[in-house]
Amino acid sequence: QLIGPPSLWSAMNAAPLIAIDAPLEARARYLAQAYKDILADKADLMQKLDILRKFRGHAVVDEWAALCASGDDVALCRALAQDHYDPAYDTSARDKAQRVAARVTAADLTLDALDQTSERIQSVLQTIAI
Repeated sequence: QLIGPPSLWSAMNAAPLIAIDAPLEARARYLAQAYKDILADKADLMQKLDILRKFRGHAVVDEWAALCASGDDVALCRALAQDHYDPAYDTSARDKAQRVAARVTAADLTLDALDQTSERIQSVLQTIAI
């Protein structure tokens, strides 16, 4: 459910976007760290992943299950990003492509690298008419 006046959502949906690109491996390492709590409960995680069988197929979810069981959280996050998140994001991004005002590349997603990326985003914001 959307919170706030419809005019706010309309403005947000029309606003220019800044796309942030990061390598798959960096995103996998970041996600494994950021979602440690979710990754720790393997049974609950597999219940959630099983729901995606109808979208991604049994073979793909079986691969995720094997990675989950192996305890290699970075490999699991890599596979989830590559097999599920990225395709879904690409579909959504096609509708928003004309609104991308700038792209910022983050070679890594460590705290220091994120600070540098934040500084680049701030610089880009100075050049975008909102």
